[in-house]
Amino acid sequence: MNPENWSREEWLDAFADVINRTKLIDERVDDITAGCISLGERRATLLGREFDIGEDTSYALCLFCWWPFKSALTSDSRHYLQEIRTLLFQGVSHSERRLHDLNDAVPDQLLKMELSELFSHLRRFPASEVITVRIPASGGG
Repeated sequence: MNPENWSREEWLDAFADVINRTKLIDERVDDITAGCISLGERRATLLGREFDIGEDTSYALCLFCWWPFKSALTSDSRHYLQEIRTLLFQGVSHSERRLHDLNDAVPDQLLKMELSELFSHLRRFPASEVITVRIPASGGG
């Protein structure tokens, strides 16, 4: 079946399969999925269109290097993203506060970029300069 015809559950299963292959040991699939769906929904709203679970969720997964079907990054950029994503996504699946903190941390400008534009910048500059987020002060919620 074409992915365009997948149900939400089929998309969630596909995301979980990929995330399980790319996550760090301390990261949880449910936190990653909940956070990326939320960021994806916000992205669609910012772009003035309907949410597309495949396109918008995979954008957020690419942004934080859980989605392997993207341009390669330098090891410094990958390390930076792995470090911040663990802090940003921890506990978002069961805490509205943590989910709010995640959304507050990721600027609108970052979500409005096209992936090609984002990865073009990442080839020229370190991720810490391209992907600027605000790390929440609280560690949990």
